[in-house]
Amino acid sequence: MEEKLISEGLQHRLAMTPAMMKIIETSPAVMGGYLSFSMALASGELDARFRAQVALAVARANRSETLIALHSGIAKKIGMSDDEIRASQRCHSDDAKKAAALKFVSELMVCRGEVSREAVLRVRNAGYGDAKIVEIAANAAMVTLAHCLECIAGNRPDPAATAGTSSSPT
Repeated sequence: MEEKLISEGLQHRLAMTPAMMKIIETSPAVMGGYLSFSMALASGELDARFRAQVALAVARANRSETLIALHSGIAKKIGMSDDEIRASQRCHSDDAKKAAALKFVSELMVCRGEVSREAVLRVRNAGYGDAKIVEIAANAAMVTLAHCLECIAGNRPDPAATAGTSSSPT
């Protein structure tokens, strides 16, 4: 019951009900785990703005128009400009440290999680410790899970909508 109240609160804050929320509610175990994991990440070391940047990069990598729209709306609500939103989708940032981390996100997505030691060293050398690197990967995984659930719910990427855009997030 508590998960349903949290879910309704989330849907109210988003001003929409993503299809994945409807499908996830069919499994109380998954719903509880998803919401608990989401809340845990929100209280982690990464700030909301950077989590939004990661979400935008992953949504674009997955070619999910639904999640791009959802995370763009969230990004706008926390004060990100349209330029920052577009840059995040391309794994870019004017901040060198965040740019290095978004490049790491890109590599996570392109390599399906099998990043090289060099990629880990690059993000570590940019100033990220293990806790933040793990949180970056976990935030990417949350958006990827949301994408999977969107697909199960019937919201599949439209190849026509992404024609002419790179399937790679870089």
